Amino acid sequence: RRGEGTGVGRAGRVLKWIGLAVLVAALAGSVLLNAGLLVLLVGEKASSDDETLRFRELTVEGKGDRKVALISLAGVIGRGYGDPLIGGRNTVPAVIAQLKKAERDNDVRAVILEIDSPGGGVGDSDLLYHEVRALREKGKPVVCHLKDVAASGAYYVAVGGSRIIAQPTTITGSIGVIMHGVNLVGLLEKIGVREVVIKKGRMKDILSPTRPLTPEEERLLQGIADGVFRRFAGIVMRERGLEMQRMETIADGRLFLAPEALKAGLIDGIGYREDALDAAASLAGVREPRLVRYEKLFSFRDLFSASSRTVSPAAGFWDGLLEACAPKPMYLWTF
Repeated sequence: RRGEGTGVGRAGRVLKWIGLAVLVAALAGSVLLNAGLLVLLVGEKASSDDETLRFRELTVEGKGDRKVALISLAGVIGRGYGDPLIGGRNTVPAVIAQLKKAERDNDVRAVILEIDSPGGGVGDSDLLYHEVRALREKGKPVVCHLKDVAASGAYYVAVGGSRIIAQPTTITGSIGVIMHGVNLVGLLEKIGVREVVIKKGRMKDILSPTRPLTPEEERLLQGIADGVFRRFAGIVMRERGLEMQRMETIADGRLFLAPEALKAGLIDGIGYREDALDAAASLAGVREPRLVRYEKLFSFRDLFSASSRTVSPAAGFWDGLLEACAPKPMYLWTF
């Protein structure tokens, strides 16, 4: 009996030490794992200023050493115009990062920017135009290939390129600016709802859906629209070499199919991706180019940002809704 008791006591002590060892190992593993994640996140944070590092190159076709980079601009330009459940998404930084990557690669001799967009925000459209034009002026031709739609702000971006080629069925043009809101005064009066607003500055709630727009406010907003329109029309006129009289007939927001756009001087040719590639190679003086595209690399930062978006879908919905409904001038084909 004494031997049995001693054996049980020893077995208990052994199990206790085993449990303690497992606990220590688990804690050590947790510390090491968290330290590793911290190092990765700090490393990504240190390189986050250079978004070009987050894209890798893939070959689309061809085997030559001299490359033509294929970059896509798709969807509404700017933030807040995607799915309101996730607060919208902005493709502008990704497009700019790819343009920068193509600029830094000495083997990339030209760029094809494929555009399929109805336009979007005034500031984002202007920023992309600036980046495309800057790349062109640094000696790398940019051929803008217009696909289904390249209207308003998307066409604004395209005029920054060296050449514009549209598919036969492309809808383009829509040179103009729009700023709109919804007035719900009549509806709210019928259902007995009254908004209470505390403000400092009599125009602070300009374009509010719960009160009429005053004549003074309308003149102010029209002046803003006129200003951003003049910039749009002026850039198109300069980049496309069009005269003022010609611009007055086409810069009224109208849309063009590719054949009419060619006659109006808005594009340089009609064709498909292979025609855009031929044009890019010709402008760059490359005989057998290799067409490449860029793919974004997944990172831990993407994992954490994705998880944060799913924590509160309601918050994402309201963020996206408020962003989309905020009154602002747009280079956008809409109704």
